[in-house]
Parts: sequence; C-alpha cells; structure tokens
Amino acid sequence: GCSVHGCAAVDELLVHCSEMRSIHLLNNMSGCEGAASIANVISRCPRLEDFKMASSRVGSDGGLAIAKALASCGKNLVSIDLHDNPLTHEVSGALAEAIVAHPGLRRVNLNDTIMENTGIEKLALSLARAAQSVEHVELQLNEVTPEGAAELSASLSQLVNLRHLDLSENELEDDGALEISKGILGLKQLEIIDVRTNMIKRGGAVALAKACCTLPNVKELRLDDNNISSEGIEHLKEVLRGG
Repeated sequence: GCSVHGCAAVDELLVHCSEMRSIHLLNNMSGCEGAASIANVISRCPRLEDFKMASSRVGSDGGLAIAKALASCGKNLVSIDLHDNPLTHEVSGALAEAIVAHPGLRRVNLNDTIMENTGIEKLALSLARAAQSVEHVELQLNEVTPEGAAELSASLSQLVNLRHLDLSENELEDDGALEISKGILGLKQLEIIDVRTNMIKRGGAVALAKACCTLPNVKELRLDDNNISSEGIEHLKEVLRGG
C-alpha cells in the first residue's frame, strides 16, 4: 500500500506532472502525513480532472492539505472522492472552497467522512453555488440529523442536474425525510435517491414517494432498513401505483 513513506516517494518522483488528469489512491495507510505529500503533487497538476483518495486514514490535518490543494489546482475537476476517511467537519470549509473552485464539477463523494450537521451546512452552501454542474452527491454515514437535512434541502432544490443522491446510513428520521422530499421537488434529472437506514417511518417515506412520483426520471427510491410499518408499506404501494 501507499504508506506515509510511499506517498513521500510519489511526491519526489512526480515532479513534472502538469499533464496529469487523474489521481486514484484507495485502501492505503497514508494518514495525514501521506496526504500532505499527495497535496504537494496535486499542486503541480493544473489539468487534474479526477481525484480519489479513499479509505486512506486521512484525518482533519491531511484533509485540510488535500482540500486546499484541490481548491488551487486549476478549474478542471469533475470528480472529488474522499470517502471513508475521518476528515470531520473541520475540513468542510476548505472542501467547500474546493467545490466552488471547479465550475465543471459533477461528482462529490464524501461518504463516511464524519461531516455531521456543521460540515453539511457548509458543504450545502457550496453545492448550491456549484449547482449547474453537480450530478452525483454522496453523503452516506455522516451523522446527518433532521437539522442537517433542513440545511441540505435548501441547496438541493438548486441542483438542477442532480441524478444521484446518497444519504443512506444517517439519522434523518421522519422530519429529515420530509425536508429532503421538499428539496428534491423540481429536480427533473434525478434518477436515484438512497435513504436506507435512516430511522424513517411511514410519514417520511410517503413524503419521499410522493415527491419522486412528480419527477419523470426517477428509477429508484431506496428505503431499505427503515422503520416502516406494514400499513406504511401498503400506503407506499398506493402512492407509487397512483404516481
């Protein structure tokens, strides 16, 4: 794997990388120190389009280094993927700046990065500013509660080209699901909304189903592993048949 020393070696070797368009690092033990080395590489890649550093034990210090480098490495990024790293909300401000720095950004994957409501609020504002290009937003496992969902909902309504929204394994509950159902109204390109494992009951599930029935391209509403009663499931079937 690409350890701290491995990342330092990459930094030393990739001196002339101005034409590099993709960097993928997955399942490593890089940590914050390794992330700092990779941030140096990013800073030398003005044409970078696709960046992934996932499952690499990158914490807040390393995340800040990466995010700041992404914010200043040109304007060509289409994908940022930092999933499964303990970044925490401390990185959210720098990530927000990176998101708005790239007008063609289409995908943001921050699954399992411990953003919490504080981080989600900052990211939501940046997503709204990058609204025209964003197609995929993945925020699974970030401890998002109904309060965070309310902040996110206001921004979702502006993501006119959004196709895939993943909010699974959070803490939305019914109130959060209601907020998200408001946010997705009018998103004509939306195809998949994933809210599995969110303690959602009948009311929230039905609200989401009703919203999805107004959208022409929805293919999947993922509601697995929530707290929907048998009566609630029957109600969902009626709504979906009516849609």
